[in-house]
Amino acid sequence: FHQLFKFSVNDLYFRNFSIFISMLFGLSFLFVSHQLKFSKLAVILVLVLAYATPGFVTIYKLIFHKEIVLSILGPGNYIFDPSMILGVSFLLIGMSLLPKVVDSWKVGVIVAMLFGVLSQIKVYTGIVAIIVICLYGVYVVIRTRSINHKPYIVMGGLTAFFTAVTFLPNNIGSGSFIWAPFLFYEHFMRQLAFQDSYWEVKRRIFLEHNNIPRLVLMYIQAISLFVLYAVGVKLIIFSKAFVILKKTFWVNDYNVIFLIAIVFGFLIPTFLIQSVSLFDIGQFFAVSILLLSLPAAYIVSWIFEKNKMVGGMIIGLVVILSGIEMFQVQKRYLFPEDSLNVSNEEVAIYDQVGMKLKKSDFIVSIPEYTIVDDKVILKWYKPLLVSALTGRSVYYEDEIIQNPKTERTRKNRESDILSLTEYIRACSKENIARKLEKIESSFILTQKPENCLKNISKDFSETQSVSFYKIEY
Repeated sequence: FHQLFKFSVNDLYFRNFSIFISMLFGLSFLFVSHQLKFSKLAVILVLVLAYATPGFVTIYKLIFHKEIVLSILGPGNYIFDPSMILGVSFLLIGMSLLPKVVDSWKVGVIVAMLFGVLSQIKVYTGIVAIIVICLYGVYVVIRTRSINHKPYIVMGGLTAFFTAVTFLPNNIGSGSFIWAPFLFYEHFMRQLAFQDSYWEVKRRIFLEHNNIPRLVLMYIQAISLFVLYAVGVKLIIFSKAFVILKKTFWVNDYNVIFLIAIVFGFLIPTFLIQSVSLFDIGQFFAVSILLLSLPAAYIVSWIFEKNKMVGGMIIGLVVILSGIEMFQVQKRYLFPEDSLNVSNEEVAIYDQVGMKLKKSDFIVSIPEYTIVDDKVILKWYKPLLVSALTGRSVYYEDEIIQNPKTERTRKNRESDILSLTEYIRACSKENIARKLEKIESSFILTQKPENCLKNISKDFSETQSVSFYKIEY
């Protein structure tokens, strides 16, 4: 986090930041609901569906005691991905302002500023935004040829400019899309939860015998299961799907804008995968599923107005499923299966390190390690903690962004850490000094006291769980 954004979690007072982006997330849905003139009931349902995003995965797990992996962020987990929350918030606000661009080029500039930085905040939301601008622009030209199109041209040009300035310098060449129709659903069906269906075995047999009808049926089954578990109660939108056949649907700008965003959020991962982290492309689904909160809430409130009994039952189902989802999230948060505890002594060390080092300094963090067959096996989770709590960069993090252009650097740094760990174990002082001189850092942080480093340190602070050394070389 510190490496990417140049500030630490501590600098942001992370709990307050979480509250801020959570409120921004909700306010963006409120803003759009106001633009769409939703009823009070619909607005409440929008917030419930947006925050809880109740699918059927948790219900399946509770009933069948099996885990289903969707390869997308699940309910309540968006807080662990601030870029998704910010990205969807900006996307929603920009989409709600799009129809007003015709009245003012200033609104177009605001939309361009929101959409132009989206690709850098969250590339999936940025791509959806660019598709929306392009296709909505075509829609506007076809439907209303007599209006002034200059504001749209200004908006499109500025969006392209801001995207190029913010996204391309950091990401150009880092990855691409690969044409792979329905591969995402194949990956979904190969998991343990569906192993009794022998889906993959059957698929290969049908493929070998060129049995196209059976293959089509199998992919329909896979897509239907994925949509069922991922979308959950928001599938209520299909009860009004026929409205897209009416002319009145297509004269409403908001209908067209949100339809484009939702449909392409499903189409892209259906037909493409990423060249890096293949199935992370499933986050497009997450964007669409969040946007579905709006039409789903509107339809449920409409049903309630027409039939209080049926509408009440659906609302009850939404509340129950949302409650179960959020209970599971809180349970995982309050009683985590894997937890990382930081003692007060450790916090004190990290605070000292943050004060002693300049902003330009960085730390060579030696993670915990085990010895297997006389080989050092490193455990990488602590370097992330070091960077977060000191506010200083570390030389190497295992979760650094994978980029073909930096892959050699990443491997070299990993090798340096491994070599340095071996030198510390052997107390080879000359090799330690040479390695640090090559790395160009005097600061080492280890997960236990190291007498060898203490003897060659200019300054040190030690506890049983974390120790800091400033080495002269």
